[in-house]
Amino acid sequence: LTAESFHSDGYILVRDQDRGAVDTAAASQHRTGAITAERRFGANRAYVSGALFEEARNNGTQLQVNSTHIGSLSAGADWNSSPAGSFTTRVYFDSQRFLQTFSSVSTDRNSETLVRSQTVPAQRLGFSEYWTRPVHSAHTLLAGVEVEDIRGHSDELIYVAGRAATRSDGGGRQTVVGLFGQDLIRIGSRWLLTAAVRVDRWTNFDAFQNSFPVSRGVASLVNLTDRAQLAVSPRASVRYQLNHNVALAASTYRAFRAPTLNELYRSFRLGNISTLANSALTAEHMTGGEGSAIVDAANGRISLRGTFFWAQVDNPIANVTLSITPQLITRQRQNLGLTRSRGVEASAAIHLNDRWRLSAACQFVDARVVSFPADPSLQRLVIPQVPRFQFSSELRYDSGSRWTFVAQPRFVSTQFDDDRNQLPLGSFFAVDGFASRRINRFVELYAAAENLFDQRYTVARTPTVVLGPPTIVRGGIRLQFSTR
Repeated sequence: LTAESFHSDGYILVRDQDRGAVDTAAASQHRTGAITAERRFGANRAYVSGALFEEARNNGTQLQVNSTHIGSLSAGADWNSSPAGSFTTRVYFDSQRFLQTFSSVSTDRNSETLVRSQTVPAQRLGFSEYWTRPVHSAHTLLAGVEVEDIRGHSDELIYVAGRAATRSDGGGRQTVVGLFGQDLIRIGSRWLLTAAVRVDRWTNFDAFQNSFPVSRGVASLVNLTDRAQLAVSPRASVRYQLNHNVALAASTYRAFRAPTLNELYRSFRLGNISTLANSALTAEHMTGGEGSAIVDAANGRISLRGTFFWAQVDNPIANVTLSITPQLITRQRQNLGLTRSRGVEASAAIHLNDRWRLSAACQFVDARVVSFPADPSLQRLVIPQVPRFQFSSELRYDSGSRWTFVAQPRFVSTQFDDDRNQLPLGSFFAVDGFASRRINRFVELYAAAENLFDQRYTVARTPTVVLGPPTIVRGGIRLQFSTR
């Protein structure tokens, strides 16, 4: 049994020089609870679980708010049999209701007008079954099936000059059935090979897009065409243990992602940027590969890893700018031709002694649009919200029985918040910290701080600059009534 309640008065999202009469603190509150019942049968088990989540948020102005209500149920079983193998069964159901309002804010931010309100109910029902079994000493087989059925719609009221003008309702139903198999092959003590394939069938049906005038006029009722697509996603990897301390690894793969109901049917607005849904979206397909070197030295006290990666995505779903005016930027979700990402990652972890540990990781990536015949001006531009360089580190002290201290510096380089690379988000450096004191095996006191040095960095452009959180300090007490 778990429960949580949270409330924050929040902070004002825009800079001092940009603020107007409409700007308010982005307050937030949520409550959540979950309960799980489990029964064990020797090495096997079965369980049932339920959870509730409620959240209410103010999105930075007087008229922009949203709320979320989610209920979920799940059940499962894990069964092991020496001759047959291991089986994992899961079934789950989620139901949620999301409400949000959007406004148009004047240039001086002293007035705003309601432009759209949404009610978005959605349900998801899913099932999965996984099986694994060693075959001889060289092979481990894995197979599975996943089935998911999702239905939802966006019921919207569109306002003109502050008055309700049109009711719009769009949605549909989506099923995804996936089958996969994998063989893990050991050759001697040095080689580890993996061969896998997954087949997915995505179906979108019972889709509609309706529009009803509030006062007078002609209603538009459109039943959209059912669509289906089959995707085959193979994967192969190899790992070679060069010696006791060094290993080399490589992999190549394809992957598939179907457009979500949210992307297909739900439009939204962020500040003075309106993003339209697109019921004609098709699935994304990614082809990628990577190679790594892994070093473990000093009896596990030093770990180093370096990875080169390359990925190409056909028809990625992106927010594409259609028009720009001083009052409104209009975008639409579209399949963006072809994108490519390539780069390197490096990480290191060092146990200085039994109490101190230092770790760090960095990434350099070049992610760009390679081809988009519908708008060649986007070609060679940087993919939005992908920083070119990132660095993070952690210094941790653990006394083993009482005290824990953690410092986490991080740096993120400049990135863009739009497809045309006209709205930059500047680089920033921030430090987070954490400390805890264990009183006994049941009670722990803790304190945590985010953005210790109060760096005011940009997280979005709407196109008004939206700031990340200032210094946030929280503290509390953790009670653990079971040591199992």
